[in-house]
Amino acid sequence: MKEEIVVYQVWENFIEDENYKSLFLSNKEIWFEKLERLKDYIESYQKLPQRTSKDEDIKRLGTWCSTQKQNFIEDENYKSFF
Repeated sequence: MKEEIVVYQVWENFIEDENYKSLFLSNKEIWFEKLERLKDYIESYQKLPQRTSKDEDIKRLGTWCSTQKQNFIEDENYKSFF
């Protein structure tokens, strides 16, 4: 039993370590991080990111934004995610 506690504590320390924390985010945490990146982009450029951008990061953000807009319009279950 004591060994299980030690293993748990080691694992918890590992996933909370700033070097690795971003690799263990929940889907909700990832969603909110992407939303913050979208807000930052819009504030910086005063426009939505384009899905056709040559910059892969902007392209991914534009695709994510389009998907969220579409989900919001079409999917009644979208609310259940939150």
